[in-house]
Amino acid sequence: MKKNHVLLSILLFFTIASSSQTVLFQKFYNLSEEDEANDIIATSDGNFFIAGKTKNSEGIENILIIKVDDLGDTIWTKTYCGDSVSDARKIIQTSDGNYLIAGGLMGKALLLKINIEGDSLWSMTFPNEYEEGFKEMIELPNSDIILIKWIYLLPISSRLIKIDSIGNIDWSIDGSCKEFHDLHLISDNEFLLSGWEGDVFYPNVFLRKYDFAGNLIFNKQFFEFQGQNKCMDISGQNVLLGCGREANVGGYQSVVIKTDFQGNAEEWFDLTNIPTWMVEALVIDDNDHIITCSPSFVWEKYYVNGLNQTGNIIGSIELEITPAWGDIGIIDINEFLYVTGNAYNNTNGKDIFLVKINLDSLVSTNTEEYIIAAKSINIYPNPANDIIYIDLQYDMVDENTAVIIRNITGSKVERTINQRSSIIKIPVNDLNNGVYFLSISMSDQPVITEKIIIVH
Repeated sequence: MKKNHVLLSILLFFTIASSSQTVLFQKFYNLSEEDEANDIIATSDGNFFIAGKTKNSEGIENILIIKVDDLGDTIWTKTYCGDSVSDARKIIQTSDGNYLIAGGLMGKALLLKINIEGDSLWSMTFPNEYEEGFKEMIELPNSDIILIKWIYLLPISSRLIKIDSIGNIDWSIDGSCKEFHDLHLISDNEFLLSGWEGDVFYPNVFLRKYDFAGNLIFNKQFFEFQGQNKCMDISGQNVLLGCGREANVGGYQSVVIKTDFQGNAEEWFDLTNIPTWMVEALVIDDNDHIITCSPSFVWEKYYVNGLNQTGNIIGSIELEITPAWGDIGIIDINEFLYVTGNAYNNTNGKDIFLVKINLDSLVSTNTEEYIIAAKSINIYPNPANDIIYIDLQYDMVDENTAVIIRNITGSKVERTINQRSSIIKIPVNDLNNGVYFLSISMSDQPVITEKIIIVH
């Protein structure tokens, strides 16, 4: 097993200097005090469906579908199951040109099919023993559906189900004490399942391959990796798993696991220089870049990151959105990335957000300029006791030069602004012992962050 710490040999990562060129828009949608988005999909007419839930005038949670255009403007908004508690967790386009929604209805797993105008075509629920709901699904070439059913128990349990085109259950696989998370087709008769199992405090990530009859082909368990899996995508013959690994300081640290279709290889890409909780969403773009989205440790903002296939971070931006608990939907279309999820508003309610990102600006394939900029900066001593010096090239310094130090949770603990000298002196004697992240921003330069250690 090989660990790749993604530090470009000098523990640095790079972000695009101007986020205004990267984030094309950031919009919010508010229908009630508790709105939630869980998924996004491109529609056949060039627009998008955002799927989630909202509260109606009686305070009952209903399935919500918002149709927006590529500028984020609302075309229409529709709700479903008006007098019954319901939610949408996943939406896909099916082979008949319509759209299938998976979620829950009054504690039962629910499927709801709509057309492109949002008209309800049919719905069905499935027998349940406990409170249950569908959370993920894929359509097979013969129009059968494989779904993940989440069972609301302690310990967490899941079930894998295959149904035919009219809803008859062909087979079911139990996942007691396991959380099944993501599905991906890899051939005309095989699919992958990712998730985690075991004690919630000491979980192990797994990757399984099944055939369409439900026969297990392999079960790869990442025993050395203590953490949870949240998402998956494939690139060529590689599988990328978005995860959170237990950190030494508590909580989780964002990690991407790279393996092959047989689960034979194992490589970790630790996003150690980005103070994020875990990889909540992951997608591989058309240029084979790995795009991840993660909340910060203290859930004060989102980070969208771009990695190449060797795990080097070649782009990262911060979204000034206060994350609220829930899923993140992510999709890349025509060199643009669309991210949707949930954010707290000023009244501590929840809004739905949608962000459009220019992938060309986020993920620069010209990493040489970033490496040159990083090597032009010397930060010493490290570890430090009472003072840290930052030695910059003089022509890199101007009135916009700024330094920010964050602790392991992502909170700002020190900020130095408008430094004209090429050597910046920062007292750190009042900081507690531990790991911090020092970020330097300069005009027309990438933001550079280095991990520093304070030892008194």
